[in-house]
Amino acid sequence: MACAMRSLKRPHESLVERYNRAADRLEGLDKAKKEREAKADSIGAFMFSLSEQDEPLTEFDDRLWLTVIDTVTAHEDGRLVFNFKNGAEITA
Repeated sequence: MACAMRSLKRPHESLVERYNRAADRLEGLDKAKKEREAKADSIGAFMFSLSEQDEPLTEFDDRLWLTVIDTVTAHEDGRLVFNFKNGAEITA
């Protein structure tokens, strides 16, 4: 009888572990979704305010910079590598 109880416990433990992994993954996906939605809202609001401007930009806009640029890497040889948030990369 003890052997039968042990064999029933293993599948249950396996299912509990599987459920916990799935719940953790779901939590991570929900967090990533909320972060992306917040970024999309921020970019949308910025694009709206940019479209409302009557004149082209003539000076540096830190809000535009932070919305568009992910990283800039300065190399010893003077090259700058701009990584945009959409995945594009430009070397200058």
